[in-house]
Amino acid sequence: ACNLRKVTKFPTELNGEAFHEREMLETLDDNIKVQTLRDSSSHRLQLAYIFGDEECMLSMLGILASYPFTDALAPRLHNRLCFVGLGSFSMGRTRNDDSLMELGETCLLYFKKLAKLGSLNAIPVHALLLAVKSPNRDTFENAIECCMQSSATHLKALANERYGLFLLENDDQPLAKKYLARACALYYEWGANGKSMAMKGDY
Repeated sequence: ACNLRKVTKFPTELNGEAFHEREMLETLDDNIKVQTLRDSSSHRLQLAYIFGDEECMLSMLGILASYPFTDALAPRLHNRLCFVGLGSFSMGRTRNDDSLMELGETCLLYFKKLAKLGSLNAIPVHALLLAVKSPNRDTFENAIECCMQSSATHLKALANERYGLFLLENDDQPLAKKYLARACALYYEWGANGKSMAMKGDY
């Protein structure tokens, strides 16, 4: 949370006063270290996706790909697979990496099953994963509609930002500015002042 709230030079690194990843891992026995590495890597992947740090995304995906798609705590698993899926599809398309696309598909199937069972938390994630996997106006507009109906402000921000970036890549600058401005406001509403400030500087 600290990395999101303020502007930092390295927002994807967990080495602050609240938590220092390397120092913490060095103090733990093997079993606890494995679980802690999973959780810290999940947080770093989320930060990497939000801040667009591709090298960190690839590194964290390499770590998390070896962990089973299970967890005693459903919300923790939900968040991990959300960003593993988003990161896998984003980097799989960028790097033309079939193994990452397959990892993304596994995450997509997880949320598809939950959405079919009526999980309100899974529906916006499933829609956003589909948009990142196959980006076009229809998939993004559906993702934004699903996310805006949810209470997950960070998903609303992500959907609007990703659509804005897609529009920029497709030379629709006026509409892109609308969605990027909305994303910036939503990140601020979520408490991610650092990300909001970074967007203002970038766009």
